[in-house]
Amino acid sequence: MSNQNHIISPKQLINQIETQHSVASITVNNLPVWQFLRNLIYGKNAVEKRNQKRSIKSLFKAAKMSSLNRKQFDYILFTDTKELVLTQNNQYIDKISQSIIDLLKQKLLVVLNPLEGLQSSIQNNNNIMFTSYFHLKRRASIMNKKHIIENESELKIICDKVSFDYFQYIKLFFIYHNVFDRWLDMVQPKAVFINCGYSLFHQALIYTCNIKKIETVELQHGLITAGHIQYSPNINIGQDTFPKHLLTFSNYYSQFINTHFIRPSNICPIGHYYRERKIKESNLACKKMVMDLRNKYKKIVLVASQDIVEKELINSVQKIAVARPEYCFIFKQRVASDINLEPDNVILDEKYNIYDFINLVDCNLSCFSTNVLESLSNKTIGVLMDFSNLASEYYGQIKKDCNTIFICKTNKDAIRALDLEVDSYRGPSFYANNNKRNVEAFISSLS
Repeated sequence: MSNQNHIISPKQLINQIETQHSVASITVNNLPVWQFLRNLIYGKNAVEKRNQKRSIKSLFKAAKMSSLNRKQFDYILFTDTKELVLTQNNQYIDKISQSIIDLLKQKLLVVLNPLEGLQSSIQNNNNIMFTSYFHLKRRASIMNKKHIIENESELKIICDKVSFDYFQYIKLFFIYHNVFDRWLDMVQPKAVFINCGYSLFHQALIYTCNIKKIETVELQHGLITAGHIQYSPNINIGQDTFPKHLLTFSNYYSQFINTHFIRPSNICPIGHYYRERKIKESNLACKKMVMDLRNKYKKIVLVASQDIVEKELINSVQKIAVARPEYCFIFKQRVASDINLEPDNVILDEKYNIYDFINLVDCNLSCFSTNVLESLSNKTIGVLMDFSNLASEYYGQIKKDCNTIFICKTNKDAIRALDLEVDSYRGPSFYANNNKRNVEAFISSLS
């Protein structure tokens, strides 16, 4: 795929494979398995990886709590505990899907990926089960049937070059398919909503739903840009494991989604529930903190960290902070960990939600965090450190379309961007308004 003198990005790797190999002809049970293998190979070679291994004991504990796995529901939502925010009423709301939950209420079963503990209930819904139920069923499954892979020789050539064991993932996909097949027969939903549909687990779910003529709806949960391959296969490889509908933040993202993935008429912009809510309901305590800091500093910079580039980001922020002691840098981690930040004008904040800072800061400094887009306004610019070319890959087109995004190769570039005074925002609408109304209209269209 590449020589030792030229390292290509995961996106370039997938593009190269799809233009040089007959991937659509690699099938198992008439399913073009490249539909899900491409995402696994991309994830294997991409820099952002999560360790989600859990003990058998924790799986049993979470699965034991899933008492609703046999009850019938009209609708199902597969989401993630990392999307849940605990409100002052001691109830969780889902940052992306709460309008769906509020509208469907008890007609909806919420299936949570229990990456973290759940301390309370979800607003307007008491029907909760956990993905651990399916993982345990998968572990208990015995599949002795050998899968016949059509055109396996082509697949072997591809996977040998990228050191990828395709057979175990094909087997795993069909085990999950069998688990979902039996479960969906019991629950009998009309539609299934999925927060992020391109994991093997979720693609097996979508595949099973599509076979059963159950509506499948994916929700945009983060960036969709030219840097992603998940929504834009280079060739027609079928759509068996792709959703029938895609709910996006706005029309802007449709340019990065092609017809090999979904029909354009099935892309529906709905906005962003939590962003909309936080703009309307500001956190007064957070606002006071920022106002107090403004008495001491000329500019306030929010730093949206990401696990995979946190060391590089800390290093840059500390050097920039030394060069600009009149600026305050509020550092927000994605996952809390013990870090020491210097100098004194760099503050590690663990008290407030990152969305609480919308419209309060002068700049959002990051690498390729979605929060940069979420906080853009007449008041806030986005400055992106281009570590490993990630900012260019994910934000390159957005920078061309927007006058308040700056991609910086060096700390000096970042300082120059931070020093700029941007009078007004010129660019597309990255988030549609009226999330609740848009979701209500979409759900009505499914009936």
